[in-house]
Amino acid sequence: MATEDLCLVCTDSLDYTGVGPCGHKEACSRCVARLRFVMEDTRCMLCKQDNPSVFFTRYMGDYTQSLPPAEYSKLQVC
Repeated sequence: MATEDLCLVCTDSLDYTGVGPCGHKEACSRCVARLRFVMEDTRCMLCKQDNPSVFFTRYMGDYTQSLPPAEYSKLQVC
C-alpha cells in the first residue's frame, strides 16, 4: 500500500474521504467527520480554510474528481 493511500491524520487505509471546497482529500471520512461533528470544527485539517460543507466519497487518488466551490450547492444532500 502506498503512503498516498493512507489518511494523513490516523494513517488508516484511505478508503473514503471527506472533501470540502478547498479540495484536500488526504484525510479519511472518519477523521473528517470526527473533526466536524465531535470537535465542531469546520476547517480543513491541512490548509485550515473554513469548509462550510463537505462531501464524502470513495477515495480514488488522483482520479478523484474535484469540484470547484461554486458547484457544491448543486450536490444532492442525502
